[in-house]
Amino acid sequence: MDRKIRIAQYGCGKMSHYLMRYVLEKGGELVAAFDMNPAMIGTDIGTHLGMEKLGITISDAKDASEILSKEKPDVCIIATRSTMAELKEAFSVCAQNGINAISTCEEALYPWNSSKEITEELDALAKANNCTLCGSGYPDMYWGSLITTLAGSMHRITKICGSSSYNVEDYGIALAEGHGAGLNIEDFERQIGAYNNLDYHQTLQAIDEGIVVPSYMWNQNGWLCSQLGLHITSQTQKCVPITHDGDVLQYAEYDGKSRGCYRNVRHRYNRNRRRNHTGNTMSRLCLWS
Repeated sequence: MDRKIRIAQYGCGKMSHYLMRYVLEKGGELVAAFDMNPAMIGTDIGTHLGMEKLGITISDAKDASEILSKEKPDVCIIATRSTMAELKEAFSVCAQNGINAISTCEEALYPWNSSKEITEELDALAKANNCTLCGSGYPDMYWGSLITTLAGSMHRITKICGSSSYNVEDYGIALAEGHGAGLNIEDFERQIGAYNNLDYHQTLQAIDEGIVVPSYMWNQNGWLCSQLGLHITSQTQKCVPITHDGDVLQYAEYDGKSRGCYRNVRHRYNRNRRRNHTGNTMSRLCLWS
């Protein structure tokens, strides 16, 4: 390509600082940025990133369609929330304007097993406008491509087990809210842990009805099985709070609140629907409020 890749940023929260910095460091050209926070709208991107002004200001997300239609970036990076329902509008605006979009939304990696109707709608819209919508980032590389690469070197696989931990402080409020950081135990059990005893089909129905939010590993298992030629016959997820009975940092005192949770997702799959194996994928999340 004989020109810079033109990029728009949708969502200018904490993650955007990393993403827009990567764009600039890798020689991309930022042509637009959007957010719904009134405090950010009108701010120069450079000022937002703590550097010299770039001459591009953060616009109201309500104006995204008009600006995307005018600027015609090659790709739009979406970094807002973690579910397809929350990202449907942003993905739709991009697709309607024929703009490729990539998101850090964890569910977007493989939303077919949790938000099928939304995914089918967006898939049709993207195909009609000749563009691509996808999810990537941490789940894509370390929970997906790394695992399939290692699996490809194995003679026989009977079980895949994994554990992942990260600090919610690096990601922002959306991730913190999704994992219950800051909730007391009673609120955590009522809001997040109340559905731990559902079986596979009950969980599927609850996810479809919007009662239960799929854990990251729910979609990750779907992606892995799709890549390995497996068919999921059952899957469960449990969200369990992690707390501390003492200081977790020098300046932090335990206040009886959840520091987050670990999500244990266990799935049973069938290779070509013939031979059953039981696998276990766990994401142990070390989160701080």
